[in-house]
Amino acid sequence: MSLPELTQPRSHKTHLRRSYSSDDLLLNSIVCEIGADWGAGVRPIEAAKTAARLIYEIFEKENSEMIMLPLSGGIDSECMARSFIFADVPFIPVIMRFNNGYNDFDTKWAFAFCREFNLKPIIVELDLERFFLSEQHLEFARIYGCRSPQLATHLWMLDQVKGNFVFPYNPLPLLKTAGNKLFIGVPPDLQLCYDRYFTHHKRSGIGLFFMYTPDLIYSFLQQPQYLEMLFNSGEFAEKVSSDFYLSKHRLFKSGGFDIRLRPYKYTGFEIFRQYLNRKFEWNDSDYFDMHFRKPMEKIVAEPGFWNIGKFDLERLHGIWLKQ
Repeated sequence: MSLPELTQPRSHKTHLRRSYSSDDLLLNSIVCEIGADWGAGVRPIEAAKTAARLIYEIFEKENSEMIMLPLSGGIDSECMARSFIFADVPFIPVIMRFNNGYNDFDTKWAFAFCREFNLKPIIVELDLERFFLSEQHLEFARIYGCRSPQLATHLWMLDQVKGNFVFPYNPLPLLKTAGNKLFIGVPPDLQLCYDRYFTHHKRSGIGLFFMYTPDLIYSFLQQPQYLEMLFNSGEFAEKVSSDFYLSKHRLFKSGGFDIRLRPYKYTGFEIFRQYLNRKFEWNDSDYFDMHFRKPMEKIVAEPGFWNIGKFDLERLHGIWLKQ
């Protein structure tokens, strides 16, 4: 099977102006064009620094508002923030804190990061129970095609704070089936609710920082830890591996990010879920998923993955190792 031609322009040139359809994004070309000269040998931290500078330059042309980086306490958002610090790009951290301490086990890492770098964050307080019981999350599903309760709270946060927001996502994951079919681990729809929000409000913003340039994507693909994740069936994919979080931490560390491992990364909803189950005496299943997540999923169809064909993985592995 021949590899497709690379037709996707370098994303930073048109990032704030292009539409995000499957025909336009063509991530399969980015992944399959193994021989492309995308800054071979550049470590992810360097590629991320360049991406941060490019984003800053485009925002400067678009408007004069500050860059806002949401910090959840996870390693993705912290590594994004470290990229901007490394690039000497000014930004303001934004930390969303749920009532009753529901996400304190995560936000403590975000606050510690801000203290370490002498950053003064904007703190946004959200009453989770009121947010979901009032069905605000369903409005985000209808207007922006958001089918995730977690992402709905992010969109709510955008309503509360002005500025040029940049969300991290994560290094490009690939998924494999038993038949050796590779799937791009970036939903063509789910995470793009950020971009639909920005477009709807005619507001500048970035939804997928760690996929901002082909160079940044490719820099992670070149890491030995990525190859271990890709070709070790026990660590292949985010949804399959029980220790993908540990693998991702090693990937960031090998890429030059001075990041500390958390005991575990939560969503902020774990304690809230337990509270709802107790309050409504819900024993058969999860109250949160049944009453909040499933209604959103009924409104917004499930996104699929792009099949980029059946490959000889050993041969593909050899090609990558030669880069």
